[in-house]
Formats: sequence, C-alpha cells, structure tokens
Amino acid sequence: MTSVYVIVRSEGEIDSFAIGNTLLNLGINERAKLLKSGDYLVEVKDSETANSLIQVQELEDGTKVKAELHPSMNGSKGVIRCPALASRSDDEIKEKLNIPTLTRVQGKGNGVYVLTFQLPQPPKEIRVGALMVKVSRFYPRPLLCRGCFVYGHAQEHCRNKRHCNKCGQYHGDAECGPTKCRNCGGPHVPTQPWCPAWKQEMAINKIMTDKGIPPIKARALYKREHKKSYINTPRVDAEVRRAEDEPGPSQKRPAKPVLKSPSEGESEDNRPTATPPAKKAKAKIRRKSTKY
Repeated sequence: MTSVYVIVRSEGEIDSFAIGNTLLNLGINERAKLLKSGDYLVEVKDSETANSLIQVQELEDGTKVKAELHPSMNGSKGVIRCPALASRSDDEIKEKLNIPTLTRVQGKGNGVYVLTFQLPQPPKEIRVGALMVKVSRFYPRPLLCRGCFVYGHAQEHCRNKRHCNKCGQYHGDAECGPTKCRNCGGPHVPTQPWCPAWKQEMAINKIMTDKGIPPIKARALYKREHKKSYINTPRVDAEVRRAEDEPGPSQKRPAKPVLKSPSEGESEDNRPTATPPAKKAKAKIRRKSTKY
C-alpha cells in the first residue's frame, strides 16, 4: 500500500541533492515534493521501504532529519450508525472492535461514529459484536469562515472585515438588515444545508474525497462541469485591499530635499544645497549621408 511520508528537518535546511541521493539509496525513484515549510513529501509503495525511510536520521551532508507519516494524506475515513455503541467511549469502541487498520474512533452523537482506517478506502462493512454494520464514505463539511462567512478558508486565515452572519453585511454597530446569505444572496444564513453555495462546496468535497485530488483541482473540475451555475466566492473588501496596497515604512520613497533660503548671518555659499540630479546624456543622432 502506498503511504505518504514527510521528511522533516531537525536543524538547518534540506538540500535537494542530498535528499535525492538518500532516496535513491533507499530505492525510492518517485519524485519528492517541496513544501512551503521547507520539508519534503515522499510517497512510499511498500512497508519495507517505509521502515528504511523511518530509520533515516541524517542525510549525506550531515543534515538532521526524521521521516513521519503525513497526518492527513494517509488512510481514509468512514461513517457508521450504530445506536448499540452509544453508551461506550471512543477508546473502548476502538479496543472492542479490534481492527488492526483502525486508528481512530470519533463519536458524533446519536450513535454516529467516524472511523479512520489506514487503508486507501474504508471497508464496506464491519462487525460490531453480533451486528454487521454498513460503513459509508465520510465527506468533510464545507470550510466556512466564522469571521466573514465566506467558504474556502478558516477564521484564523481571514483577510476580510467581520461580517454579520444574519444579513451578510458589514454594519458595525448599526442595525442589522434582513436575513441574506453572503455567498448566494438567498434569504437564509450561510450555514443552511439547502443553500446553493453550501451544496456546491459539499459537491467539491465529494469530488476531492472520491478522486483523491487536492481541493484546488477538485474545484477546477467542478467549475469546468458547472460553468453556468457556479457561484463565485465574494472578493476581499475594498478597505482591506487598499490597506494592503499602501507601502510599508520600508517601502515608502524618501522625501525630496527642500531648499531653504539663507538665514541672517549665513552666506549663500555656506548654506546646505541639494545635489542636483544627474543629467541624462543626449543620444547622438547620426544622419546618413545620401548620395545623389
């Protein structure tokens, strides 16, 4: 089974050639991916190579590293509905099920549980004591910012001004207007499951989960198939965009020197003068002589 590992640097920076030679020595010919953090993402196709990769603690140039499983790119999730487990804790359920590939159990209430398996796809059913329970595919809920109420990012990464959940507008201390969704413009709050924008984001999540592709590719695929009905995400507020475009202290241009008139008792020769700008050399134009 293919597993995705992250090679994390303990100190210093990871050299591309050093990690390339290390992977080749382990028999890994797949192309690695450089992350924004400076770490490397590597796919491993068998458990023997994975065990060898985990034991690597130093590259050939002496850089200290460690390899660990990627927290979200390995395995799959499934959902079961079993009221018979409602009185038991998550850890007890995991122990009682005794499934080697089961790594986590998350109770959601009312007998609903999310199971994480170390498998490319979850099993179709599992045995819960004397019961055979069906396992359905788990699809993550759309990511909705609780600051501006726009889909696609979390509140800690929001660059918009805070908006109202009810009217979808930025009104500060003013009175709230009628109920209006900020994403689709309908007469409802953006968290309702019948919202067209909510259904769109949920469909994109299903494409991402079923095909195993990144969110950006899943969105592009959905947008290509639904050109006319696609709902565009509201843009960043003009106030925020103007604040970002203003140059910072280090980017501001220096002020031009101001020439002051000489004060009493100060001659014109001793006053500070500004350095005149360098004159641009005029290009010489060569005239071609014409022969008659």
